[in-house]
Amino acid sequence: MIYFALAIANCYGIDMESVIPQKESFNHARYPRSTPFELGR
Repeated sequence: MIYFALAIANCYGIDMESVIPQKESFNHARYPRSTPFELGR
């Protein structure tokens, strides 16, 4: 499933490296947790 999402994002020129942290900040605001997302971890 992730492969298809990445393929579609690639077709539309969406940079997943910049979108994932934005999505994680939205998720963290909505569902607080003690471990934040770290890019390149």
